[in-house]
Amino acid sequence: MKRWVASLGTIMVCILAWGGIAPADDAIASPLYKQTENIVFHEVHGIGLLMDIFEPTTAKNNLAVVDVASGSYFSDRGKIRQHQKFKVYDEFCEKGFTVFVIRPGSMTKWAIPEMADHVKVGIRWVRSHRDQYHLDTKKMGIVGASAGGHLASLVALTGDEGTSNAKDPLMRESCKVQACAAFFPPADFLAWGGLNVDPNKTPGVPLMFKNIIFAGPAAPRSPERLRDQMMKISPAHQVKSDSPPFLLFHGDKDPIVPMQQSQIFLSRLQEKGIDSQLIIKEGGEHPWPTLHEEVKVAVEWMDKKLRGMSDASSASAP
Repeated sequence: MKRWVASLGTIMVCILAWGGIAPADDAIASPLYKQTENIVFHEVHGIGLLMDIFEPTTAKNNLAVVDVASGSYFSDRGKIRQHQKFKVYDEFCEKGFTVFVIRPGSMTKWAIPEMADHVKVGIRWVRSHRDQYHLDTKKMGIVGASAGGHLASLVALTGDEGTSNAKDPLMRESCKVQACAAFFPPADFLAWGGLNVDPNKTPGVPLMFKNIIFAGPAAPRSPERLRDQMMKISPAHQVKSDSPPFLLFHGDKDPIVPMQQSQIFLSRLQEKGIDSQLIIKEGGEHPWPTLHEEVKVAVEWMDKKLRGMSDASSASAP
């Protein structure tokens, strides 16, 4: 594998510079779904959090999938258009899924832990509207790519059952998911390709991370505190024995997120006995022009996992 020798600052600049690459085809509208835009699912400090909903125009399978629309930790509407062009919603809706596309906010305003919390609130919102959309929310999936794949993976590993006595009824709902498909996700911020990140020594760590991994205003933090927080936002360090199934996709020529990220993530999942698989795209970069082919594979996998799940194995989520 190519050895990545660079400062963490350079690495993060590369991640944050990528805004997503879409196919040349400009057609977006599809007869396979009805799109409802800009649903406000929650409010944080007076700012509305938005989602789009894609409902199949053919028969529904009563299953929901959350798509985390984030690239480079930005969640403008362009991210949804990119996913449309890669046929994410065509494929899921043709299979009968209702897709809830959560825009978790952008790094200009929110840190990674806050973005993850926004996704979790979005999942709770979906469950609270199960009757309106005729959903079996005991079986929910989540997908994402790049920054969205990172957030989807982190949420899938750190979801909770909700708080039964919460003042806000929304927070009484579970934010757990039962399957996750992630495309080229950052997974371990402490081991990036050939670079072992040491907050005491690695150039650029405090500068690059102070405004993205901690919520709240920037403040001096010890190397130990920084390392602990980097572990908390690294999916590879959050795997537990009861984590949901994962399907990972990564190109072996990815110039931005090294394939090693998915490989180490897969290793951690398998160490815990989690049903998991990594599909490597030969020659694939970040992304690749035929990504819609892998999207179809992800949809088939999600359908199989959720449909094959017994009610007993998903009983914790209503």
